[in-house]
Amino acid sequence: ALRFFGVGSVDAWREALSTPTVQYRSNKAKGKYPGFVAAWLRMGELQAEAIDCQSFNGQEFRRLLQHDIRALTTTSSSVWCKRLPELCAQAGVAVVITKEVPKAAVSGAKRWLPKKETHLIQLSLKFKTDDQLWFSFYHEAAHVLLHGKRKLYVDYGAGDETDEEREASAFARDILIPPEHKAELRHLRSKMSIRRFASSIGVSPGIVVGRLQHDGLIPPTHCNDLKTRYVWK
Repeated sequence: ALRFFGVGSVDAWREALSTPTVQYRSNKAKGKYPGFVAAWLRMGELQAEAIDCQSFNGQEFRRLLQHDIRALTTTSSSVWCKRLPELCAQAGVAVVITKEVPKAAVSGAKRWLPKKETHLIQLSLKFKTDDQLWFSFYHEAAHVLLHGKRKLYVDYGAGDETDEEREASAFARDILIPPEHKAELRHLRSKMSIRRFASSIGVSPGIVVGRLQHDGLIPPTHCNDLKTRYVWK
């Protein structure tokens, strides 16, 4: 276990666990099963070691988020699972997808890896749908661009309870469905209209459904068949 965590003693592990400044998306999650969360985070670090990243370029990362990466939301997992890390590495951001650890319940995290001098965005398939996964990715990407480099952000997919978390969620919301299209959401009454709208703005129908459900424009039980569901092979 010590070799896995890269430390020499249990005391060193506890010190490393308590050292980072951690920002939780929900205070309700703070302190829950820290060992399980630490294991999941460490798994992501080990995955990131295999990724060859360029130096971080915030301007390029923002451009990719708005164009090339956003377009991946309409592709199959066999495409975006490969292409997303490649694109992000060009801008100095390592992206990994790590299988869930029982009791960790983390949907995403962002942190700085000093040894690699790069940002790391780590995602899980906690909610198993495309709208949740892409929102989590863009939420963590917002932390990369907008907030402290040295902070560790841990996302349980709960409510936004700090200014930074609200800012990150607004960033994700407005890239996936730009504000100039917000008024059109109220007129989406059928699955066909949702598909047409999603195609017109270049995102997956599932992302539109997730936004409609979040805004209370349709019930959470409606149109879920338009979402893409992900499972681990």
